Amino acid sequence: GEVAWAAKLAAPASQAPAVDDDAIVVVSGGRTVEAIDPATGKHRWRIHLRHIVPLPPRILGYSVWLAGGGAVRRHRRHRGA
Repeated sequence: GEVAWAAKLAAPASQAPAVDDDAIVVVSGGRTVEAIDPATGKHRWRIHLRHIVPLPPRILGYSVWLAGGGAVRRHRRHRGA
């Protein structure tokens, strides 16, 4: 079928994205985490991390979980903070 939308990432995706009905969370370039609206393809937020994220992100409730740099980090799903 037709492409509904395409979102430009900060760098190539380095992990499989986390996807649910309300968000797509992608790790790009190993250190940038981006949240995209699955209906529109528009970015909600983008954060740059000091440490590489070697594992795919996980969405659980209102949180995005990331593992890397010897730590597990929780970010707010709608703001990235």
